[in-house]
Amino acid sequence: MGSLIRDSAKTIQSYQDLMNELERILKCWVNRWPNIPQRIYFRGVDKASYSLDPSLLRKPFLSSDMEGVEDNIRFDFETRGRPFLPLEMKWPWDEMFLMQHHGYPTRLLDWTENMSAGLYFACRDINEKTDGAIWALATPFLTYKAFGKYRSQVHPETPTIEDYGFINGQRNLSEFNKRPPLPMMPYYVSPRIAAQIGRFTVHTFQIGSLENMANEDCIINGEGCFLHQIIVPCEYKNKLRTQARLYGGACEETYFPDLDGLARGMKSEYQLK
Repeated sequence: MGSLIRDSAKTIQSYQDLMNELERILKCWVNRWPNIPQRIYFRGVDKASYSLDPSLLRKPFLSSDMEGVEDNIRFDFETRGRPFLPLEMKWPWDEMFLMQHHGYPTRLLDWTENMSAGLYFACRDINEKTDGAIWALATPFLTYKAFGKYRSQVHPETPTIEDYGFINGQRNLSEFNKRPPLPMMPYYVSPRIAAQIGRFTVHTFQIGSLENMANEDCIINGEGCFLHQIIVPCEYKNKLRTQARLYGGACEETYFPDLDGLARGMKSEYQLK
């Protein structure tokens, strides 16, 4: 997948390289938005080629009626999953957050505000034989696109974002799909989200929207673009994973605070010997 934003990606070989690159990016953003507090979302992926579309907007779920697909998946979650669901979900967004947490396809894309976590997930699978990547996102750009004013992120009770949630086909899709993805601070429906300082971008049904916006912004603003990709070469994943733990405390038991995470962490320690 070729794009301006990917073609301009820098490559790192160490934790220090990552800090230096992020410092360079942050300076570009401060120059572009000198009076706006910067908030950075990070997304680590073990394959640099992965898209920035949430799981619902990828194969095998693609359809000419994506809203209908979402409604069907939600119905299955509510009916077949009922024995496992809380008796009462307190807020309207709880359902989508729970679906994302348990691996259902949604319009949510996972991010973190923890740089070390972003690096860790880019090299978590040290047996992966392709380059990984870390994405760095300047969130105020998206909120300005949506609201005409800079905000660091939205939360589930932010006015005017109701149609980003589940509303059972009541949208004007042609208008809705013109709206940008939004950076969202979720309700912490699990200890895992808290441990990872988890954040989301919530998307419309428009495929490729985030990267298309970034390519357009890159043409105009160059290094000041709101989105950057940083390449993690496969041959350095083992080293970088070790450094992420040493310098940032990044490991399975940190980000998955349960017995399963502890077990995976223990096994990975033997792999790294």
